[in-house]
Amino acid sequence: MAILPAPKSFNRCLSANNNAGLAFDMTYAEHYPLMYKIYMACGQDLKATIQATKEALAARSEPEALRRLENLVSEAEASSPH
Repeated sequence: MAILPAPKSFNRCLSANNNAGLAFDMTYAEHYPLMYKIYMACGQDLKATIQATKEALAARSEPEALRRLENLVSEAEASSPH
C-alpha cells in the first residue's frame, strides 16, 4: 500500500513478496506499454491488435517479434495526422 502513486500497469500487492514473485510480475508486465501503443496503432480495434500481435509473434525470435511490433507502431505514428 506504500507505493505512491498507485501503479497503473501491475498490482501493487505482490503475488509473492520475494524475487520469484517480482520476476514473474515484471516479466508479465514488461511489454504493456508497447501493447498499448499497438492497440492505439490499430485504431483501438481489438481484433486488429490481436491479429497484428499474432503475425509479429510468428517471427523466429523475440527480438524480431518486438522489432515487427515496434515497426507497426512507428508506421502508424508516421502516417497519422498530428
